[in-house]
Amino acid sequence: MQPVDRSLYSNLILWCSLDGKARVGTLSVFAGVFLLLLSVGSNAQTKTGADYFVGQWNLLAEGTPGGDQKMIVSLERIEGKLYWTIKIGEENEIKFSGIEEKETSVTLNFTSNHGYAIKLYLEKKDDNHVSGTIIITDMGNGSITGERIIKKETEKATV
Repeated sequence: MQPVDRSLYSNLILWCSLDGKARVGTLSVFAGVFLLLLSVGSNAQTKTGADYFVGQWNLLAEGTPGGDQKMIVSLERIEGKLYWTIKIGEENEIKFSGIEEKETSVTLNFTSNHGYAIKLYLEKKDDNHVSGTIIITDMGNGSITGERIIKKETEKATV
């Protein structure tokens, strides 16, 4: 026969002997600690690294030589590689794979329909916002702000 752990047994008897209010208070403390640990665990599941950028982004490039430009950038990871498309105004969507990934930023490189080499540098600002720079070779640069497009399954993103 195994010896009984008297401290555990004593604590159980002490807890059972408490009046109803004390038991409810003790349970409330345990429930609060449990919920706190649960919420910390759920926050740890947010996207990190370049996977943070996967999805659709509504971007505004300001101060460019051609004026302010609205664009939608979509990033998707396929078999470990990050692909992206861009739609600027009414232009056709263009798909690219040229991308530089870092822990809190991505750089997207492409050539515009007018032949200019363009670099979009996006940096994580918070869970659903980015900021950065647009660099247009031989033309200048501007700033970018953006917000993640969070849509219902039936909605489509528009420029």
